[in-house]
Amino acid sequence: MARILFTWELGGGFGHLVRYMGTFRALRDRGHEVTLVVRDLANTEKVFGPETSKGGFRFLQAPVQLRPPARPVRQLSYAHLLQAVGFGDADGLAGRIRAWHGVLDHVRPDLVIHDHSPTAALACHALDCPRYYCGSGFLLPPCTVPLPPMRYWESVTAEQLRAAEAPVLDVIGAVASRLGGTIKSLDNLAGLFEEVRPVLLTHPELDHYPDRGAAEYFGAPLSDGDFGERAGWPAGTGPRVFAYLSPFKTLGALFDELARIGARTLVYGPEIPVEVRQRHAGKSIRFVDRPLSIGQMGSECDLAINHANLATVTEMLLAGKPVLMLPTTLERQMLARRVAALGAGLAAPRLLPEGMATKLRALIEDARYRSAAERFAAKYGATAPRPDPLLFLIDAALAGAPGNP
Repeated sequence: MARILFTWELGGGFGHLVRYMGTFRALRDRGHEVTLVVRDLANTEKVFGPETSKGGFRFLQAPVQLRPPARPVRQLSYAHLLQAVGFGDADGLAGRIRAWHGVLDHVRPDLVIHDHSPTAALACHALDCPRYYCGSGFLLPPCTVPLPPMRYWESVTAEQLRAAEAPVLDVIGAVASRLGGTIKSLDNLAGLFEEVRPVLLTHPELDHYPDRGAAEYFGAPLSDGDFGERAGWPAGTGPRVFAYLSPFKTLGALFDELARIGARTLVYGPEIPVEVRQRHAGKSIRFVDRPLSIGQMGSECDLAINHANLATVTEMLLAGKPVLMLPTTLERQMLARRVAALGAGLAAPRLLPEGMATKLRALIEDARYRSAAERFAAKYGATAPRPDPLLFLIDAALAGAPGNP
């Protein structure tokens, strides 16, 4: 039996969990123990809670930053993201690393899987076991020196990027001295990923960084058909729309437009206020309280609306369905631009009512968007199922063989 440690430190939603369901079940069924040290225990319970009765899974709360950043900055690179999540505060970073060391002492892992966990990756420096850093292109920036700009559509100089890294490197160096060498100082932020095997769980067209260069893409993990509930569509003849949304100021205008065109809409938005749901629920719009079956939604909808979160966008494109993207973070703006360049969706990042309405109508009426999504599905979604690449890597590592899937 091997002890597998999974770390999830940053980000939200179900994508950080659902993508690993098949892998972790297989590890459990082979007699291994998987400890999930996670940011969001509630979502972890929704995804993995039913599995705990079969043994093999343990949950722990991840050490996370509770204080907001002292001086929010306009993010140019991954360095600014690190500053925002606590790499600008030596006391906070040192405390979280000590907490991660406590996790490591408790679990004593034989293998580590990181998902969006830069502090955990730094804390695991001294571990003598295989480690994988998994996720989207955003979570694994190209390891250039300095790290590349996230706003790749803007003019950003190398001097600006080096200036962004300098204060983060200073804090890491100060913490390394404080902790007596149990973590290493870094000459550049690319060094954060030097000792982990990158596992890009995405497709080249959906890499947040369009100019990564040579890289190994493992594709999106197979979706788990058991997760999420099936739901009936509202009656009518309008297009079927699957909406996975969080509240924002002009959300009501989007619902008004969906009702105006008679779109039969299923909305999963657990954070949307009750009064908003009550105001807009009607004959053609139905709100649901539990996550919906992504497989059913992809198979049956005509169009999806979301905030350009990678997991949902990928599932819709693999089903050949176009997407209206309403990005609310820089990470999602990066992906939305990539999908728009692919021709399989449109983005309304300003969330203006007229812009959302115009792009919604275009996606419904112009067949080119669906055709582009269907081409993506034909390229990646219609191929014969292949073994889980992450599981292959884990099996090879535990057997002491490097290997490639």
